[in-house]
Amino acid sequence: MQGQSDVARHALNAKQSWNQIFNNLEQQIGPDATSNHYSFFINLERYSVLRCLAEPIGQASTECSSQMAFFNPLMAGSYLLFANYVIGLDLGSCTIDSIGQLRCVLHMYNAFKKTGLVDDIALVQEVSTVFRSSKPVWVLKDQPEQGEFCKRFLLSWGFTPIAATHTIKHINS
Repeated sequence: MQGQSDVARHALNAKQSWNQIFNNLEQQIGPDATSNHYSFFINLERYSVLRCLAEPIGQASTECSSQMAFFNPLMAGSYLLFANYVIGLDLGSCTIDSIGQLRCVLHMYNAFKKTGLVDDIALVQEVSTVFRSSKPVWVLKDQPEQGEFCKRFLLSWGFTPIAATHTIKHINS
C-alpha cells in the first residue's frame, strides 16, 4: 500500500463494509420482532449503537480526514474484527437459543449423562464443551451435579432461587 490513494481506497472500502454491517442489523430490527425471539432483537438494538464508534466527536475537517482517521487499515481492521467477532458471537448464541432449545438440550444431556442414562453423544458433547462455562446456560457455576438438575434448569430460565425451590417442591408433592 504505497501512496495516499491506496490508503484512501482501502479506507473507503472499510467504511462501506462497516456501514453494511449496521445496515444489515437495522434491516432486522422492526415490526417482526416477536416475543419469541426477544433477546435476539434486544441484542440487535444494543449492537446497532456500535456504529458510532467510528464517527468523529464534533465536526470532522473533511470527509477524507475522517475516513483516514477512522478507517485507515489498522483502525478499520480493529473495528471490523471487533464488530464481527462480538456481534457474531452474541447474536449467534441468541439464534442458537432463540426459544431455549440449547439450554434445554444441554441440561437434559448433562442430567442423563451424570445419571448414566446416556453415553457420550459426539455432537452434543462438542456443543456442551463450547458452552461449559456459559452463565446463561448454567447460571451459578459449571454444570450441575446430581440433586440440583431441576433447580439449576429453572434458574437458567430466569426463575428466582425461591421460585425454583417452590416449583420443585410443588412438582415433588
